[in-house]
Amino acid sequence: MDYRDKDGYFQDDVLQVLGRSALTESCSSGTMLGEPTYGSLRSGNFADAETSSSSSSSTTSTTSSTDSARELDSEWEDAKKLLHTAFIGTMLPLMFRYIGRRITFTAWTRFLQSYFK
Repeated sequence: MDYRDKDGYFQDDVLQVLGRSALTESCSSGTMLGEPTYGSLRSGNFADAETSSSSSSSTTSTTSSTDSARELDSEWEDAKKLLHTAFIGTMLPLMFRYIGRRITFTAWTRFLQSYFK
């Protein structure tokens, strides 16, 4: 039995069985809670992930899979931007500081060698 769709992703019902669906149903309150996104984890605010369960399940499953794919893509882009910013903010200054010190040391030693010959 094939659990993947034509694009190679797991079908939504398989993810619900595994507990990794984009929308998991809360038994006590009857509301649908989305998985915490990167933004909600970063801010600590999980209240904005709540949605009502009044829509039908067939439309929810099709829209949730496309919405979750879009959310994952946007979160991936945000993570790439964060890593790029961290690299630019930390590694480049350290690298250029090292290169600058090496050039300065080499230039100073050559000057001293040529001046005190």
